Amino acid sequence: MKKTIFILLIIISIPLLLSAQNEIHLIATDSIIPASKIYYSDGVLYFKVNKKQKDYKIMNCAEVDYITKKGDYYGLSPKRLIKIKNILLNSDTILKGASDACRYYDTKGAQTATFITTFGVGAILGLVPAISISSTNPKEKNLNMPENSLKNEVLYKDGYKQQAKKIKQKNTWKGYANGVAALFTLALILQYSGILRYYNR
Repeated sequence: MKKTIFILLIIISIPLLLSAQNEIHLIATDSIIPASKIYYSDGVLYFKVNKKQKDYKIMNCAEVDYITKKGDYYGLSPKRLIKIKNILLNSDTILKGASDACRYYDTKGAQTATFITTFGVGAILGLVPAISISSTNPKEKNLNMPENSLKNEVLYKDGYKQQAKKIKQKNTWKGYANGVAALFTLALILQYSGILRYYNR
């Protein structure tokens, strides 16, 4: 009986293991490249098709739509991979919108504004703009949505906007955290320099 249960568990787990493989989804040919390892840095994707392969193959991010790693979806920004999560990916069009948001949407303005404000007014007051900015949807003019045949489709725009808001939220709080860290560092420097002046009297 135990042996039968064990065999059934193995049979059930096989499709789960296969579905969790890394995959590179290409834009132009709409094809999929299976990969045992994937590494991404500054717009270049390095991957191995199988574990026996010694050297990494190289691919420009412009050729890639999105990738899957262990069952999770990732879009490619110019610098890094961005995980696509908490979005109802029940349509390839929604997924395409979300992956394009990872590539084209830029939130440097929100991140910089939150950093400067937090550094200027302090960690507690800095929470006010951080909460305000992160809770609002990106403005239409700031979406930087690419010109393509899907631009006016509702599902594509929904996926793009959902992912853009998540990127904005993450980067806004990153700006806040960096502002707090900069304040803390400045306080330590001032305190340390004050101690030095005290001992140099």
